[in-house]
Amino acid sequence: MSYVADTHAFVLYITGKLPERVDSIFRSAEEGESTVYIPTIVLAECLYLVENKKIDLDFGYKKNKKGGLVLSLKPTSKTCRVSLAIS
Repeated sequence: MSYVADTHAFVLYITGKLPERVDSIFRSAEEGESTVYIPTIVLAECLYLVENKKIDLDFGYKKNKKGGLVLSLKPTSKTCRVSLAIS
């Protein structure tokens, strides 16, 4: 099955604060049983939230060898279980 995450769900997922029912969808994607699409605007909104100190995440980006953009989004809290790299 396929799902699309909004910013709220994505941030709660990264910080490990999703309700069990919704978290099970992300866990099924982690296990390859389903797909959760993260729209580009969600990543842009996460960057906005980090820059305005609304959420505590380490959000970085750099160019790869082919000139593409590589995003890195990591929780700063030790209780978070997710890190994400997008290229």
